[in-house]
Formats: sequence, structure tokens, C-alpha cells
Amino acid sequence: MTDPVDQKAVRLGGVNVPVPRLARRHFLAGTAVALALAVFGVRRSLVPEARAQPLAPGPALRQIGEIRSAGGRLQAVLGSANIQRRLPNATETKTLRHFWGRDVLTGAVWPPPNDREAMNPGPTLRARVGDFVEIKFFNQIDVSAFGDDGIDHAETGAQNGCEIFTMVDGFQIYPEGFGDSFPNCFHGSSTTNVHFHGFHVSPDGLGDNVLLKLRPNPRLKEEEVSGFFDGIFERTRRGDPPRNWGDLSPGLTALQEKMLAAYDDAAVWHGEPGALPTANRLLPLLKEQVAAGLWPQFEIGAHPFSFQIPNFADPDATAHHHDAAAAEPFVAGQAPGTHWYHTHVHGSTAINMYHGMAGVFVVEGESYDDKLKALLPGLVEQVMIVQQFAEFPPMIVGSSELPVLTVNGQAHPMIAMRPGEVQLWRLVNGSVDSICKIVGFRADDDMPADTLPEWKQTAQDGIQFDPATYKVQPFSAGGNPLSNFAPGNRIDLLVKAPALASGTLSAAFALDVTREGSGANPLLTLTVSGEPVEMRLPTGANFPPRPGFLDDITDEPRIARKITFSEDGNGPQIDGHHFADGEYDQTMILGDTEDWTLVNTTTTASHPFHIHVNPFQVLEIFDGKTLYEVPTPRPWQDTVAIPLRTDANGYVKIRHRFDDFAGSFVLHCHILEHEDRGMMQLVRVIPKTSVARHH
Repeated sequence: MTDPVDQKAVRLGGVNVPVPRLARRHFLAGTAVALALAVFGVRRSLVPEARAQPLAPGPALRQIGEIRSAGGRLQAVLGSANIQRRLPNATETKTLRHFWGRDVLTGAVWPPPNDREAMNPGPTLRARVGDFVEIKFFNQIDVSAFGDDGIDHAETGAQNGCEIFTMVDGFQIYPEGFGDSFPNCFHGSSTTNVHFHGFHVSPDGLGDNVLLKLRPNPRLKEEEVSGFFDGIFERTRRGDPPRNWGDLSPGLTALQEKMLAAYDDAAVWHGEPGALPTANRLLPLLKEQVAAGLWPQFEIGAHPFSFQIPNFADPDATAHHHDAAAAEPFVAGQAPGTHWYHTHVHGSTAINMYHGMAGVFVVEGESYDDKLKALLPGLVEQVMIVQQFAEFPPMIVGSSELPVLTVNGQAHPMIAMRPGEVQLWRLVNGSVDSICKIVGFRADDDMPADTLPEWKQTAQDGIQFDPATYKVQPFSAGGNPLSNFAPGNRIDLLVKAPALASGTLSAAFALDVTREGSGANPLLTLTVSGEPVEMRLPTGANFPPRPGFLDDITDEPRIARKITFSEDGNGPQIDGHHFADGEYDQTMILGDTEDWTLVNTTTTASHPFHIHVNPFQVLEIFDGKTLYEVPTPRPWQDTVAIPLRTDANGYVKIRHRFDDFAGSFVLHCHILEHEDRGMMQLVRVIPKTSVARHH
């Protein structure tokens, strides 16, 4: 298959592999932009915002299409493709990427075929603990659709694989102006994958594998791979999932190898089609990685995601380690709650997320959702993802403007409730770089009400609170540094609409949020009207208890680590260096408990730390001035903002246990512009046991 990209050799796992040369020149007028970029080390989120005035109710909140599991199986087709869309506050449409989805059982598609304008997240996926996830994922991006001004256009003789933005006077804003170099730079790769953020599943193979790089093939037809994928799903359901490449159907591996060979033969090398050197071809790399017992990183056109959502309460549920001959009982389980999925290709994550390539993934369970609904019959859910949209990361085109925060693709949407009604609001911060705090509700001065809406947080990062935590509400905004709603964080809120004042037919309230370094602005509007209903918020006494595997970690930590995040003169780094392709920075032992101190030396930004597979508990957090010790029982998180340096370095101390799944994955800053530019580490969990014996 042909892909009009130049290639550049880089080292990956000790061998040269080709990477797209996705350089593109944008000529910007005026030397003022270059001068502004010279001091752009200050994050855009520190640009002051004026406090917004109360807003009139906006459009009704868009309800994102859902693909739901049935009979213990979530059956979906999910794809990435290019699409024409109008960005917020723009007049022209742009060629962007997006996620589309189809429910295998009902045939319903998202976005709807007649939806030609809206900026949409991907479809909401909804399953239950214990369900099997069976997703046929396709990369159908047509790189030729972006043209000379697109993110996939390559120039003959482009320098280093990074996006290139140059002014008319020859000053190169990016990457030269920032000192970035491949692979730790923005590059608009058409390669995609999916990260299941918040999922306690295997990071290898057909699970939450962010090392996968799925190259596009818009000509590949679904029927060419569906039979192979259905066979994989059936094997997983019967407890015998494929454990390595050789365990897949020979027909599927042969098809992939054929497409990789075609790619190698047609790829452009220094402007010449078909001249790719042998050392830089993908098929030999696949064979080398397979021979080493690894899942190959590069595939083309389509990939199956096939795994079971761990149910700790199921005595028959087992964890399949990538290198284990037999399955083992789960030590932990999947927390039911609000999770999400998004693209996660290093160097392209921010660009793809600015295009909206993310969606909500709700996991329901008896311990949380079922019990909340029993307490609150008729409970209505609002599923919301907060995003920013842009054609490119604004910093590389010289913009200091904050992309507007949207909810389900809308700016300042409206949610309607009846007086006394309680709703469950599931909120995902899917923004690229906005570290927010939920300030709370305020009344529109023109629409008085007796009281403001009440709200209680029930879960953090998709993990329900203990009843004692629910009672004290430790994440409430204020001086508590834990109250951040940073990129990657999720919060569940029970919101109760107030009674209306006598003679008042309706009232409106703004839900205000702040962004780090800026004032409060409304994220959405709540309107209250209609016949009152009687619903009561749960108390600490009747709030659902969390399952036993979410009890506080009391094991003595075997290892204490210190990991330092910095963004000084050398760009975003961890422990003094950028992400190193093919090198592990941290190695943990399966089942071990460890304490990590996460330090931030940066004076201009907090860094949201995120690690895949296993959540953690925050023990203490220091904002450079005040130490806050988290009382027990402690909440669980998978993302936490490390406070910026003030009088001293900010830090967060966490405790986590590496349960159930060995394999390779990453930790990183969830300001995705930082991740793409090198603030990421490759880590692994290895089994405690060995086959070595002394006789």
C-alpha cells in the first residue's frame, strides 16, 4: 500500500525502523510571532481570563451515541478516519481526524450520517464488569485528503520527522524554536491506536496496548478481517485468548505480513518511492520482534481489541499473563465507573486529541451503579467529556489563545432538571492541557432561586468513594490541592436541583470551573423548571460501600522511588531526560507494593502524572508551601496533578500495587503537549517467579 510520506531512520529496540517524515512548512507573517514564541515557555493556561458574566442557557447538551454491551459482550466496530468539520469559532471547515463507531448488534452508527457540522467525540461505550470487550478497530485515514496544507503532507528533503513551522523571514518556530527533535516532537502521524484509560487489563497484545502502531489502509474492507477477529473473540470468551503473534490465525498473520511488505515496497525514502532500505522496513522488524517473543508494534489497516473486564467477585475469572502458560485468579478487579478511551501514539497524541479522538467508556457494576440506582429510582445520567479542538497544537503556530473548553463538542451547553431532581453527572477531562477545578454553581442574577444546586462527588477517576470519603468530600474546591480536575481525571457528581422561589417558573445556574492560572468561567448551564420531584442525596450511612479490593493498601512497600518532572531550558523531561525509544526507565515486580514520590521542579505548570493499568492512592501532597496528608480511607486515582514549584518543589507521594498483569506500558504527563515532547517513560512489570532452578 502506498503512503506519501518520507521516511527517516530511528533506533527502536536496537534496530533501525522507518518513521514518517511529516514535516510541513507554515509561513507566518510578522516577526512579532517569533518574539512571542521566544518566551513561550510559560504555558498558555497561565494567560489571564476575565471572569465571565452569567450566561443565558445555551443549546441543550448533545447526547453522544452509545454502544452498549448485551449478553456479556460489548460488540463494536470503531475506526479512525478523516472528516470535514468546522472548529469552534471558525468560519471554514478543516480536514480533521475523528473516531467513528458502529454497534454490531443494532447497526446504529456514530456520528449520525446527517451530522455534517458538529465537533463530536467518539461514541460512548458502555459495558459491565465481567463483560468481554470485542472491538474491531480500523484505521481508514486517507492521508492524501489532507493535501499540501495537511498534517500528513511530507516535503522532499524535510529535515527531522517533526512538524515544521517557518516564518517568511526564515525563522523556524517549530521545532527549532523549541529545541525539539524526533521522536520527542509533534509529528502528525496517520498512525493510530487506542488507550483504554482507567482499565485494569493486560497492556500487551490485544489489550490496552499503547505500543501498537496501526498504519492506515482506507482500502481494507471489514469483511477481509472480520472472520479472523470473530475467531479471536470466541477464543477469549472460552478462556483461551491468543498470547502471542504465532497464536493468531495463520490467515490473519499472512494478511498483515502481505500488507507490511506492500508498504515497505511502496514507501517513500528521501523523495523516492520504493527506495526504502532493508534496515528500515517494517516487515523485518515484525519478524525480529516476533522471534523475541514480543507482540509486533506495527500493523496495517485493522486490529482487534479482545479482553474481559476483570470481575473480582467472579471466582472463575482469571488473569492471563502474556508469558504465562496458565491463568491465575485475579488479585484486584476493574473498578466500575467513568473511564474513557483515546488515541495514544507518541508524538501525535496532542494533535489527534485536538481533533477530538476520544470518547467515554462507562463500566457499570453491582457495587456502584446498581446500588446508586436502587437508592435513587429514576436516576438520570449525563455523560460528558470536556475537550479542546484545534487543527494544530496552538503553541507551534505562535498562538497564546486558549482553545475553548467544550462539553460533548459544545460550548456552554444547557442541562435541564426539575426542582428537587437528582442526576448523576459523569465528567471526563479529555482536554489536551487544561488543569481545571470545579468551583461550583452560581445563580444567574436575572433568575433568582432560594438556594444553589447541591452536589456531592461519588467517585474519582472512575473509582467509587468509600462511604467515609463520600461523607467528608475531600475533593471539594478550596485550599485542598487534591481538588484538581486535570487532563485524564474523571469525576462523578450527584447534582440536586434546588426548589424554586415562590412565583418563580425557572432558574439558571452556571457551573464554574477555573483553569490553572486563570479565573472562573462557566463550563455549562443548569436550568431548573417544571413540576418538583422528591429525591434525596445519599448520606454517609447509606452510600454504597466499595468492594474489598479497593480497601486501602496496607502492605509495606518493597521499594520507594523518586521521579522528577521538569520543564526548564531543555524542554519537558522526566528524571533529567526525554523519552528514550526502546529503553525501560522503571521495572516493577508483579504483586509488589511501592511508594513513589513525584516531584515537580517547574514554576509555570503543574504536571498531571498518569500511569497505565493499575490505579494508586495519594498519601500526601505538597504544593510548595503546605503539606496535605490524605486521611484514610483514601480515594483511588490513576491521574494526579503534581503541584508546580512555588517556595519549594511541589510533590505528590503515592502508593500503588502492581497486580494481575505483567507487560510493558508507559507513565507520562497528561498535558499531552508535554508527553509528545518527551515527558514520558517506558515501564514494565515482570513476574516474580522464574523457571530457573538450582539443583
